[in-house]
Amino acid sequence: MDELEDLSKRIRDDSTSDWHQHWNVNSSNRATNPKPENACRDALLSDLRNRIDRFGIDAQPEGTYAADKSADIRASFGGFNVPIEIKRSCHRDLGSAIKVQLIAKYTKDPGTNGYGIFVVFWFGDTKRCRPTQRSRWTPPNAAALKLKITETLSEQERQMISVCVIDVSKPAE
Repeated sequence: MDELEDLSKRIRDDSTSDWHQHWNVNSSNRATNPKPENACRDALLSDLRNRIDRFGIDAQPEGTYAADKSADIRASFGGFNVPIEIKRSCHRDLGSAIKVQLIAKYTKDPGTNGYGIFVVFWFGDTKRCRPTQRSRWTPPNAAALKLKITETLSEQERQMISVCVIDVSKPAE
């Protein structure tokens, strides 16, 4: 999770504008619309692998869990693994995915010891990916969304499940 949090800051604030790799662009290299979830996952996974390989941690897309269900990323080391479920901020299941998918399906695997990570790509309020409303509340920014998602977890779940919201929104011009 530490590597994901650090990577999240780099994606948002580094001089290379890595938030850009999560968007389709026009001929002037201006972001036009958010890329699909799997394309965002692949960009994140590529960067994450560069950071965790040195620790001997393996990360693969579509890690298989019970009942042939697949988490977006499976990070593993020495028989222990962590499922990473990913959603875009406009996904219709954003409000339920942490409980219905990550906790109910993936962290039940004995190799996880109940641990998991929930990642959201925050695109801001953009025409093609408006933030999903949560209980009549629309998140205004990535930090507020992270707080709201974390608040849905019980105290015990907060010990086992980490939430990372990666801000890939277009910077204000």
